[in-house]
Order: sequence, then structure tokens, then C-alpha cells
Amino acid sequence: MRNCYLIILGIIGMNSWAYSQKSLLFVKNDSRYATYRSGDDVSFNINGSKQPITQRIQGFEDSLIVFPTWKLPVNDISALLVDDKTKRWYPLRYKYEQILPIAGAEYLVADLVNTGKFRTNTLLISGLLAGGGLLARKLIGDRITVKNKRRLVISGHEAGRLGSYK
Repeated sequence: MRNCYLIILGIIGMNSWAYSQKSLLFVKNDSRYATYRSGDDVSFNINGSKQPITQRIQGFEDSLIVFPTWKLPVNDISALLVDDKTKRWYPLRYKYEQILPIAGAEYLVADLVNTGKFRTNTLLISGLLAGGGLLARKLIGDRITVKNKRRLVISGHEAGRLGSYK
């Protein structure tokens, strides 16, 4: 029984001295966030520049993100580019450019099979669907601006246990 108390006391002692790994949290709202840790690639824009920058995160210091050749304050980032971690926030937004041309082609084939000929109305609708897909590629941006509720925070907490990032 005494060994059990010593083991429990040891575990509590180790947990109180444990150092948590820092991470960069991109908070969209209180329920959606993306976590970037050391070794992850992140694409972003700096304030006043529209040129995208892609770098691998080496670590974090206070309010700085450390990259292999330079350090960047978190407040200097104006937008993040959509990646696999943030693309899931918009289930259909980035699918239009893939779905609409396929829908146009399928509509054209289905009408051709049903009627046996090309009709002008079918060609018009099929062309509009395919054109909508191409237009979606041009109009839907891949930048998520960091402002208001969307913010970047360096936190020592894991993504599932957020407590002090606000």
C-alpha cells in the first residue's frame, strides 16, 4: 500500500514539472481551430504583402515563430493560406471547381443517352455548369484573413485542452 502512495505521489510530481510543447493555434471561432507544431509547414502572408510564404516551423519563443533562417512575430501574419488542416472547415467551398465540370459532363451524357441527340438546351446547361467550375477556381480565394474572431495564438496547450488562448 505504501508503494502505491509513492507511485501516485511520483506521478503527481512529474506532471507538475512537465513541460508542455508549444504550438501555434489558428482559431477560427470557439469550436474550430488548427494546430501547427514544430516541423509543420505553414503558408501565410505578412502584413502589407500579398506574396505567399511557405516555411517549416522550427519552434516557438514567447510570441515569435522560429523558422530555419528567421523569426517572425505572430502579429505580423495577416492571412493564412488554406491547407489540409483548414480546408475541412469549408466542405463545399473548394469542391465547386471539381464538382461543377463533372456535373456538366454527366448531364450532357445523360441527356444524350436518354434522347439520342445533342439538344441546344442541354449544351447550354452543361456549358454553364462547366463554366461555373472554371469561374469558381478564379473567384474562390485560398487566403483566410486573420482578424476579429480568427486569430493566431502561441499556446502551450494541446488542441483538445484549450484553456488560456483567449
